[in-house]
Amino acid sequence: MIGNLTRISNPISAASAAALGRRRPNHAQFFVSVDFLVAVFMVAACMLVPGAAQGKTAVVDLRGVLTERESPFPLLEDPSEVPLNQLRETLVKLRDDDEVQAVVFKLGTLEAGLAQVQEIQQLIRGLRSAEKRVVAHVEEAMPLDYMIAVEADEIVLVPTGSLFLYGVAAEVTYFGELMGLVGLDADIIRVGKFKTALEEVERTGMSEEQRTSINAILDDIYSWMIDTVSERRKIDKNRIKSLFDDGLFSAARAKEARLVDRLGYWEDELGSVEQRFGTAEMMFPITIEYQEPSFLSMMSALMEMSNTGGESAKQPSVAVVYAEGPITTGSVADDPFANQLVASDDYVALFNELSADDNIRAVVVRVDSPGGSALASDLIWKALFDLSQTKPVIASMGNIAASGGYYIATGADEIFAESLTLTGSIGVVGGKVVLQGLYDKAGISGELLTRGKHAAIFSGSRNFTDSERAKMLELMTETYHTFLDRVATGRKMNRRSLEPIAEGRVWSGVQARKLKLVDREGGLQDAVDHAVHLAGLSPGAPVIEYPRPSGILLALRRAFGIQNQLLAPLLRLSGRDDLLRIVTFFSHGGSDRVWALVPWQFRVR
Repeated sequence: MIGNLTRISNPISAASAAALGRRRPNHAQFFVSVDFLVAVFMVAACMLVPGAAQGKTAVVDLRGVLTERESPFPLLEDPSEVPLNQLRETLVKLRDDDEVQAVVFKLGTLEAGLAQVQEIQQLIRGLRSAEKRVVAHVEEAMPLDYMIAVEADEIVLVPTGSLFLYGVAAEVTYFGELMGLVGLDADIIRVGKFKTALEEVERTGMSEEQRTSINAILDDIYSWMIDTVSERRKIDKNRIKSLFDDGLFSAARAKEARLVDRLGYWEDELGSVEQRFGTAEMMFPITIEYQEPSFLSMMSALMEMSNTGGESAKQPSVAVVYAEGPITTGSVADDPFANQLVASDDYVALFNELSADDNIRAVVVRVDSPGGSALASDLIWKALFDLSQTKPVIASMGNIAASGGYYIATGADEIFAESLTLTGSIGVVGGKVVLQGLYDKAGISGELLTRGKHAAIFSGSRNFTDSERAKMLELMTETYHTFLDRVATGRKMNRRSLEPIAEGRVWSGVQARKLKLVDREGGLQDAVDHAVHLAGLSPGAPVIEYPRPSGILLALRRAFGIQNQLLAPLLRLSGRDDLLRIVTFFSHGGSDRVWALVPWQFRVR
């Protein structure tokens, strides 16, 4: 056998004799050559045999409610929540994993913001650029589901599913007449022509200023949808517009219109992808299973219960600070039900802590806030601006970073936003709700005794007097000018050029960039990568997220694997998110009299 191998190999050796110095190979070299040929043969055989695909298929389930991050209070975490920070981390890992050959997204009825959807689109484009095959399997596609699916190489729709591609609409509800019927009166003062916040409680219809702002945003959203679908599906824009006007498609009609590639059920399609690209593995969502606590985990939990959740960086790192929800004065650190409030005391302390931590080399502030207290916004702005004097600070805007949300973002060195982020709204609003009419209907009476001309300025028993209104307007105008000064300082703009684009006007991210209110287009990952670069760190440097969960909650999560099964079902009430935010905002921010609050928000379904 060896002799035969020698005879086969000898001609190759002879042909290469000059290059090899006429050295003839020994038997060990013969075996190396044969082993190499056998390996090549085996690889080729694997490629030819059906069902023998090499590599791995990653499965990502994107159904539920998209949130910026997982709840810091795990006992109240909703099982339907899809944390964007975990999704982002997962997709980046899949992009860089050479073993992963394909990624299959399971889509249907995702609730998300427009900027979040744009960031997911960008992450999917990253997968495709890394030569991963991306397949989107859709059960029933609402517009935002489809805007994610359209980024895939293949779109598969369930044969009995439907595709809803009806464009975008804005609907505003007004309570002015109802307020009058129950005896309530909203006495609101505004600084800024387009500062239409709280208009809903005063009017029975839309003001022209509000109509102008909303129409401009709708134009940007609709253009984004048309352009994206046209580009990805290789269909003429005019044809796409006619399909949007059609709007509702059965599975068969969606395929006929080339909006999807084929029809198929999940199990069949997953099996087909596995055969082509390798065994499927669920990579997202990330779950924490309940585990029987060990003695060691229990002792560790007890030691952590007194911890406030703070954690210093152990090596050069980038901090990501989430500022999500309405902005209010004071502290909510000890209130687990108010985790979606940006409280000034808590964030000022956090930014001071990050400034003193030498291992935190740069900070990214993720702002997803409609604003709130003007005072709180300024206090947080000052702490962030001071931090930016010691290390790079980048602001990353989520779905909305307007009014007070934009105020605090201007304390950063640079601002990133998606093209459909809602931002700007540089203006202030203030006022009170007058209850006297309701009291009269309910048979409630009272008397008001005062000392001082304006002692009853905030009384709910009557409207502002002319003198009180003038005093409020004077105070709010000063606050507005301070807001303009902060933006001019942070954006390095001239006040004169800034004033025409302020006035409370809400802008999309693409408009804001043209107006120099925003520096760069991109999502949180882009902002983090830029911060890493500015800090002089290597790509892939550690990232630490703040605020941290409180010690006892973090301990319970680590010890028992508790994630989201306990109290969430009790909170699944219609509109509970809006109700909780309203209640927590007024319970913590009710003492604030001047607000930097966005007039409206888009919720796309």
